[in-house]
Amino acid sequence: YVMTRLKGWLQYSRDIINTAGTYKSQYAATSFIYQYDDAENVVSTTKIYNSFLKTMDDISTDGSASTPIEISATISYDWTQLVQGFAS
Repeated sequence: YVMTRLKGWLQYSRDIINTAGTYKSQYAATSFIYQYDDAENVVSTTKIYNSFLKTMDDISTDGSASTPIEISATISYDWTQLVQGFAS
């Protein structure tokens, strides 16, 4: 589900097959990063303004591994703001 959503977001911003795109004001979003401690409590929250998916690496789905799939993606953004907690 996550991979499908990320691919859709990337394609919406820049469709390489149709060489079409969308304005940043339509695909950029406000995001949050939550940092947790060892007891799974949120210790800091960072707000990310005008974030968008810049790249997403291909994954191997050959079925040889029994581990969860890891998705590697690059998010670009304009600026951040510490909402609560500490800066790391």
